[in-house]
Amino acid sequence: MYATARQQRILDETRREGYVDESALPRLLGFASEAVRRDLTALENRGAECRAQVMKA
Repeated sequence: MYATARQQRILDETRREGYVDESALPRLLGFASEAVRRDLTALENRGAECRAQVMKA
């Protein structure tokens, strides 16, 4: 999946839920955690309204 498509799915999830759980996104959307981190960084750099709630064990 291309970065723009992954980022759109992250934005869609953020709009639907009001936030994103960075640790759950890979499982929920089916892509690697490294890709999620890169995409969240890219979205933040673009100024997208994307709040990540980081859940650590």
